[in-house]
Amino acid sequence: MQTERAAQRKVLIHCKDGEGRAVFFGAIYRIEFLNQSPEQAYLEQRRLPKDLLWCRCLVPSVGLFSRHNPKTALLLQYRPTLRAPSQTAIYPASSLARPQPI
Repeated sequence: MQTERAAQRKVLIHCKDGEGRAVFFGAIYRIEFLNQSPEQAYLEQRRLPKDLLWCRCLVPSVGLFSRHNPKTALLLQYRPTLRAPSQTAIYPASSLARPQPI
């Protein structure tokens, strides 16, 4: 990913089986390269097409992984690995320990 970013190329992440891998790795990208906390990445990376993002106004948890999805805990506990230790933020325990299922 670092090589692609350095070359200013776009990368497509796709999950053909619909298990949320693309969404999960999109969130990891946000943590690693956009310096978002796991909680921020979790909230911003949703399984919704752009045309349906307005649904968040009606149902804030729409498109999020449910609390029963093992990827939720893995994502919220993820810590950046590409930054030097002095640059790695220490995030407090997530307040999203129990996200609402869709």
